[in-house]
Amino acid sequence: MWDYFIVFILIGLVTGLLAGLLGIGGGVITVPCLYYLFSFTELPESRWMQIAANTSLAATCITSLASTLAHHQNKSILLPPLKLLVPGLVLGSITGSYLSHQFSSHTVRIIFGGLSLLLGVYFFFPHLPHLRLGSHINRGLSVFGVLIGTLSSLLGIGGGLFTIPILMGYQVPLKNALGTSSVSTLFSAFLGTFSYLLIGWGKNPIPYTVGFIYLPALIFIASASLCTSPIGAHLSHFFSVTLIKRILGAVIIFTGLTMFLF
Repeated sequence: MWDYFIVFILIGLVTGLLAGLLGIGGGVITVPCLYYLFSFTELPESRWMQIAANTSLAATCITSLASTLAHHQNKSILLPPLKLLVPGLVLGSITGSYLSHQFSSHTVRIIFGGLSLLLGVYFFFPHLPHLRLGSHINRGLSVFGVLIGTLSSLLGIGGGLFTIPILMGYQVPLKNALGTSSVSTLFSAFLGTFSYLLIGWGKNPIPYTVGFIYLPALIFIASASLCTSPIGAHLSHFFSVTLIKRILGAVIIFTGLTMFLF
């Protein structure tokens, strides 16, 4: 599998750019790429999705850290929503990791594809009705934190896909939603990775894995993403809100189609 290092590097460069630009952690690219790449290996098919999800989360920890630092420099991170999100993220990340080991790889893939299609359409068509969750941030955000943590850990996507529209539903400007999402993605990715390690440690050992983290992919994807994540965060302050939404929507729709239909 080390022979695929060039592919891993390319995945890392793309996911790092998207993570910085869109505040989503990059899992929407990493998970499907790894899932299909594993079909050319001797890894057990029944665990392709779990390995892809956990490897993606581990790489997202590093990618989102670089993205968070870049957004912090641009002063686009809001602390009040983070204080409400974090407790829910802790509970949700543990729950999602547990559920991942109860579902089959096929079931997780279908869930991933279906949710990606719904969210992609929402972002790509900016004239669709927006969520109206409140006129300002309130304690209801903590409940959404549990949902975000559960889905992000289950699917290996870091949580930004869900955090951004929810924050915007509380009237948080997109630029601040992107920056704040990068921090929440860091939390959920770290918690999800740690939970996966605890649950999967010592069970059905797979070559080159720790828990369900595939080390060759993690090393090259995370290293490459560090190069482009700050660039994406910088670009997010120059692109229009509509353009960012359409880019995000197109990426998610493409991901959903590949995972849901093939």
